[in-house]
Amino acid sequence: AAGTLCLFFLDDRSGAGQIYMMTSLDKGNSWTVSNQIYFAGAGTDGFSACADAAGGLNLVFNDISDGKLYFLKSSDGGSTWTVKSPVTGFSSANPIIVPAAAGGGLSVFCENTAGIKNIFTAASENGGLTWSLPLALTGALSAPGAQNPRAVFSGGILFAAWQRENGIFLKKKASGGNWSGELRLSDSAAGNAVLACIAAQENNSLVCAWAAD
Repeated sequence: AAGTLCLFFLDDRSGAGQIYMMTSLDKGNSWTVSNQIYFAGAGTDGFSACADAAGGLNLVFNDISDGKLYFLKSSDGGSTWTVKSPVTGFSSANPIIVPAAAGGGLSVFCENTAGIKNIFTAASENGGLTWSLPLALTGALSAPGAQNPRAVFSGGILFAAWQRENGIFLKKKASGGNWSGELRLSDSAAGNAVLACIAAQENNSLVCAWAAD
């Protein structure tokens, strides 16, 4: 419901990392008891969640049992969740899910874990019922490759950022369009740049920050 805060976190109280959820109806002054929303037998070590325009909750996580990325959805504020459905058919890590259109569109970003890492994205135009084949956004040729994707949708444009070759890079895509070329955001002479964060402000301007040494 509008005004409800949802907190998701990993907890290994059952012996393996599982996803739990708490909600608040009073701007964070009080919270419900935590509930485990899904049991992944081998656990998970990475997940991401977002709300869509219809108020649905959407979550992606990597299942340690096979390393693949899966999707869950709740249309009742987290009381019940769909059966998990696959998003990628390969071992994935560091997933991010964001609303990517005004009418239920979703986009997922992740990195592969085998060999040289690259950033992949998959899109759904029907609230997560089906997903496009994963598309490689990067073409790193040397280890460790591209890592730690971050994304935001603002002003009808989807933005994605990641770290690669000691720098922070960004691509963007307008609704119905193609992905742009890669833009380097960090100064190549300023040392290593890692762990990008990207956010949109109310006037549709963007803020991107990262750590550097």
